Amino acid sequence: MSTNRCLIVIAGILEDCTFNHICFVAENLSTILPNFHYRSISKSSAKWNCWLKETCDLYKWTHTKSPLIWREIGLSRTYISYIGGSFQFWELLHKYYNISLYLNKEELDALQADLLLV
Repeated sequence: MSTNRCLIVIAGILEDCTFNHICFVAENLSTILPNFHYRSISKSSAKWNCWLKETCDLYKWTHTKSPLIWREIGLSRTYISYIGGSFQFWELLHKYYNISLYLNKEELDALQADLLLV
């Protein structure tokens, strides 16, 4: 394993369709791009605000809604870098992988329904 391994961390509310969409895309990318690694952290809406505040306080970030995305670099994940929310994630995919994705409201609702059945 490379010492420069980059892990994208995607945290969000389980019932949030944007969070689920990003996790769906990340899962697919991890199967086709050998250097794309991610992990997701899902919280219930009841626990989200407390967890978000603790995480932001720990890393001195300002973030207000689901999803929260950052990257961890290195074997011990000692370098942690804030990415932002969904918009910043799509920008990252476009910048580094030249990938542009868009799902309309109906497609997002269908994806959300499928993921909640799993």
